[in-house]
Amino acid sequence: MSLLLACDWNRDALDFVEAEVAGGRVNVRRLGRVVWPEELDRDGDAPAVGAWLKRALADAGVQAQETILVLPREDVVTRRLELPQAPDDELPDLVRFQAATRSATPLDQLVLDFVPLPVTEGGAIRPVLTATIERTDLRHLQQICETAGLQLTSLQASPFNVAEVAVRYERQHDEDPNATTLVVYQVDTRVELSSLQRLGLAFTHQTRINPRDERSLRATLAEINRSVVTLGQMLHTTVTVERVCLMHDEHVDPGLQQALS
Repeated sequence: MSLLLACDWNRDALDFVEAEVAGGRVNVRRLGRVVWPEELDRDGDAPAVGAWLKRALADAGVQAQETILVLPREDVVTRRLELPQAPDDELPDLVRFQAATRSATPLDQLVLDFVPLPVTEGGAIRPVLTATIERTDLRHLQQICETAGLQLTSLQASPFNVAEVAVRYERQHDEDPNATTLVVYQVDTRVELSSLQRLGLAFTHQTRINPRDERSLRATLAEINRSVVTLGQMLHTTVTVERVCLMHDEHVDPGLQQALS
């Protein structure tokens, strides 16, 4: 049995789940949220952030050291690449080569990962979705975890995890795998927009929302429409959203829910 801590690294707070993992089963021990103090320089002073986080997690009763950090979409650069058809073992080299030609930052200054996307039957293109962060950002997070007494075992990007939850739901409910699903994930003012096609993440975008401002809701709807249009341009076809999956924290935003309807 291993004890694992998973943290959603928000701008204003850190949401966490501590769980026992054994034999393919997960037993949640505790979950909670710690709010970052306003005076804490979260982007600059890693030792201070780590020391504060260590105290906050101890006060919450967390004992796990192995840690997964999930970064919000706004902290990660994603890009859809279209590669020639190639065996899986050749994909990493092809991705790095094309990513280097598309990135304004030298690749040796970035941490790069990717996921293959569903391939159209008979198609000549192998699409992938890449995710990158600055290596300096990774070192900063590693220093925070080290000071907090945590062992950073995995760094992940929120849209991929949220998409996995939506895909598992759709499989369990025998939803049409060829339909396009819009996934809207909201935590506080953070809104992530993702499109699923053939049960795979095809596109992802992010925005911020003010629940008390009707203009902010209209701006979010504009971002949703823009995301759907952008996906269609990438796929060279017209995209029709057939399902919407809304995920949110404990406080559902009725304005956003009504706007989506």
